[in-house]
Amino acid sequence: MDTAFKALDHLTALTLVPDRWSRALLRETFTTVAYKGELIGAHTAANALSLLQCNPRIEIVFIEFSLGQEAVQQFIADLNAQGMGQKFGLVTTVGKSGPQLTSRLIDMYLKGIDGFIVEPYSSDDLRCLLLRVIERVRTTRLEMHTRAIKAIDLLVQEATNCLDQVAQQIANGTPRSVHLNRELKNRNSALRPLQAEYPEDYVSILLQVLDTHQAFNPRAEPERRARDRLQHPGEAISAIMQRRGITAEKALSVIRLAAEDFDRLLRCELMVTEELARDLSRTFGRTAKEWLTMQKRWEDRSANRKEGE
Repeated sequence: MDTAFKALDHLTALTLVPDRWSRALLRETFTTVAYKGELIGAHTAANALSLLQCNPRIEIVFIEFSLGQEAVQQFIADLNAQGMGQKFGLVTTVGKSGPQLTSRLIDMYLKGIDGFIVEPYSSDDLRCLLLRVIERVRTTRLEMHTRAIKAIDLLVQEATNCLDQVAQQIANGTPRSVHLNRELKNRNSALRPLQAEYPEDYVSILLQVLDTHQAFNPRAEPERRARDRLQHPGEAISAIMQRRGITAEKALSVIRLAAEDFDRLLRCELMVTEELARDLSRTFGRTAKEWLTMQKRWEDRSANRKEGE
């Protein structure tokens, strides 16, 4: 239990509790539970939202019940609209002279409130409540962080592949694809909020991708084309994965194939369809047409070999 209590030692919380007496009582009880913690006061809901955006250390938000059910629900809606709905534990403080309407409390709980604490606040009750809520918050934040890292990695890889295809079009003297321009804009729009929220992870992943990525080289293009005429798409994919350090798991997160079928593709036993060619283009670069052309040439070459035999 001592280890669990230490989870609250440096807890940072925000209060949206206008009543001075309730706020002072909450602060006194909070310091006995999180003696190294910090309690930040907000005067209005707008002020609270601003503080939550600029202070990533805040994990708990105390909201006074007397603000009214509609005001509390609007605050939760604003949090959700800004993508912060699951990042904080929301605890409603209820005054001893306030309305003790169970139905209203339950409705607020169903709308997103994690728990309630009633005056006079008990240190034991507050500690138990915060331990439960903080476990949920930290688990959720860890899951969100893990998902964000995977999303950044995938989007950076796709953006890099799009840039490679643009470079190929410029080298070949062909007009730039409207589709590629749109894809690049979409990737940039998706990356922007992730970059703002996880700047260190973004830079780390970007450097890693650039370090392993072999950029398009116009001088090597004739040699690549000659090699492509003689190989199955699976061989080209294996070479790209090895060169860029792409794992099968990462590739399968984008390509809509079963693991067994992807293994068959790498063994040159699976034919590339139009749908698969689009997935390959998005994941490994080149255009869908190039992947289909590579498949066709390999099939023609294999048929000629059989006829020669």
